[in-house]
Order: sequence, then C-alpha cells, then structure tokens
Amino acid sequence: MEPEAAKPDDVPATQSKSLWTILLTLFPGLGSFVFLEKIDNVFALGAFALVLVAVCVGAWLVFTGRVTINRGKAV
Repeated sequence: MEPEAAKPDDVPATQSKSLWTILLTLFPGLGSFVFLEKIDNVFALGAFALVLVAVCVGAWLVFTGRVTINRGKAV
C-alpha cells in the first residue's frame, strides 16, 4: 500500500455525506413522536431522558468538531 492511499480525507463531520445518510435513514419516523405514548411510568421517562441526553451530547460532539469522521481510500 502506498503511503498516500493510507491518508484519511479529513472531512468535517457536518460535511460528511455518510453521516447525513445515516441520520436521514435511521430517524425518519421521529417526526410523529408516536413512541411517546408508551412512556407510562417514571422509570420509562427516566430512560427516555437518558437516551435524549446521550443523543444531544453525541450531536454536540460531532457538530462542534470534537469528533471527526476520517475515512481512508478503499483497498
């Protein structure tokens, strides 16, 4: 393998086409929020809050550039 082929492309996460494809593919049904009717006790609400916090922290890390998505050329 050539050293040039091993270098990542260093695309910022907000401009990564693969990240946007993943987000648009996995979360199309979130607009209806039908899943919220299943939260019927305090433990389910707490679990939902933890997941929501984790998603928000992950999004913040990606969009502020603290997490980068580096891809190399396919071999």
